[in-house]
Amino acid sequence: MVREQQKADREFEDTCFYEELPLPVVGTVVSKDSATLEGYNAISIHANHRSMVKFGSPDDNGFKRLLGELSRWESQSRDAPTGQSTRSVETQIERPANHFNHSGSGDQFNSTGGTQNISKGSGSQFTGTTFTGSVQFS
Repeated sequence: MVREQQKADREFEDTCFYEELPLPVVGTVVSKDSATLEGYNAISIHANHRSMVKFGSPDDNGFKRLLGELSRWESQSRDAPTGQSTRSVETQIERPANHFNHSGSGDQFNSTGGTQNISKGSGSQFTGTTFTGSVQFS
């Protein structure tokens, strides 16, 4: 998909999040190399594969990292003129073709658009939540 976007000369903004902790017995489910794309932002979440999207509170470090990245994207989209790329031409040219490998057990969900809510397991989840504007927790 990334390669197709690049060939079509379309901007493709992506941030990859990856697990820092192994699951008991199983170990790391998706390695950093498989979870990230070269040339794009990669952010670690201090959790295992099952718990990396289950935030205990707004003070959770993983939630803060995700929220910070979403805020950065919002700021970029607000500052960029309509139809303009947020990356420099040099960055686009120097970036190599990318790939994504999904390995190991587990589910992979692909969506062509819209909202995708998948709740599996237990823990605090923000299902049905829509963040608009500035989000602050005190």
